[in-house]
Amino acid sequence: MQGCMKFMPYGIFVFTTYIAYTIPGAVGIYWILNSIMGIGQNLILNKFYNVYTINAKDEAARFARLKLQESK
Repeated sequence: MQGCMKFMPYGIFVFTTYIAYTIPGAVGIYWILNSIMGIGQNLILNKFYNVYTINAKDEAARFARLKLQESK
């Protein structure tokens, strides 16, 4: 990472923490739970639909179509 992008993850965390402490409790709890659920959703989706798996399935389908065309 270059320049201010090195600061970005830490800056966002500090900003989010500050906002969560200054707004009403229910909104902060909603925000935190929504973030945790979003992280869980990303982990699950990346496990089943990661780039390598999708590319491998596409390549296998392409290879099967080529084999089918060659056999005709």
